[in-house]
Amino acid sequence: MKRIAVALIILSLMILPVAADDEGGVEEFGQGLGSVSIGLLWIGAIYVIVRRLYTAIKTYDLLEEDMQKKAKEIFFRIRPYLYTIHAWALIASTIFAIVHGLFLLNELQFVQITGIIAAIAMVLSSISGFLIWRKVRVIWANKEARTLVRTSHKQWTLTIILLVFLSIHLGSS
Repeated sequence: MKRIAVALIILSLMILPVAADDEGGVEEFGQGLGSVSIGLLWIGAIYVIVRRLYTAIKTYDLLEEDMQKKAKEIFFRIRPYLYTIHAWALIASTIFAIVHGLFLLNELQFVQITGIIAAIAMVLSSISGFLIWRKVRVIWANKEARTLVRTSHKQWTLTIILLVFLSIHLGSS
């Protein structure tokens, strides 16, 4: 699964110059990459939504005891798959967002600045998520660093920055 995802990302980045023709195709292709990035962002968010739903069910006793056990069983059965999809979809989304910005960065205007800020939030979240996912030894050996990485990834600040500036970016374009 991981090799397929990496191969698809590399293949899509290799065909970028071929896909764009001389008659305004570069801008159209760049816009398309932005749309793909947003789609992947939503796919990656499914894990967060399902995890929050499971946490709410467990915390607030929203289901009867036997249904809670079934919800727990289902969640822990699908969690590894959702987590892998979450990681790869958001890494790909970040890559496509950056390439989208490179294709469309003609001059630095408001719409580009909002896109750059959204991309920076995506990159920071992706880096912290990658460090959590791969349990990088340098970070994981130090408890304070590990806590900082987990907190920065799981807190809503980066997500809110991303969503606000992405909404402004989409509204301005």
